[in-house]
Amino acid sequence: MTKVFNGQEFTYPVSTWLQMLNALEIYAAEALNSTERHKNNVMQLDNIQDVIDYDYTTNYPEKLTF
Repeated sequence: MTKVFNGQEFTYPVSTWLQMLNALEIYAAEALNSTERHKNNVMQLDNIQDVIDYDYTTNYPEKLTF
């Protein structure tokens, strides 16, 4: 199977593409879970400074590299 990205062609066996798609699905689900936790945490805060100081960049999965 071939995928063109940024003008470059990548050709892998279908089994490899399926592994990559599975990893992407898991990554997306974990990232969404982190976002939802952050949203819940911020909604629980009761003063502006705590909201400003809240670090919403933590606890995300490592970015995928293919």
